[in-house]
Amino acid sequence: RRKHKPQDMKTLIRNIGQIAGIVEESVLRKNGEEMSQTGTLDNAWILIDGERISSFGTMDGCPKDEADEVIDAERGMVLPTFCDSHTHIVFACTREAIERSL
Repeated sequence: RRKHKPQDMKTLIRNIGQIAGIVEESVLRKNGEEMSQTGTLDNAWILIDGERISSFGTMDGCPKDEADEVIDAERGMVLPTFCDSHTHIVFACTREAIERSL
């Protein structure tokens, strides 16, 4: 578990193999068929300002001196998306209860 960071701290995650779950800034939610489309970006970086992602892009445009902390993702995958609780709320029980119902 990570320690709480100051709200004004900037963290750069660089050398990301792939970011998955990217949507246009204007998209507030997805419905129906749109939910099966996952935007991705390869060879990327993410800049986090406090607790929010402030920007991201490909490594050729990676910021140099904007972060207080730099994390090397070592070509790993980053999933900065949220779970849609409306579709997953049915699983709000123990694993054992789900297995018994199968």
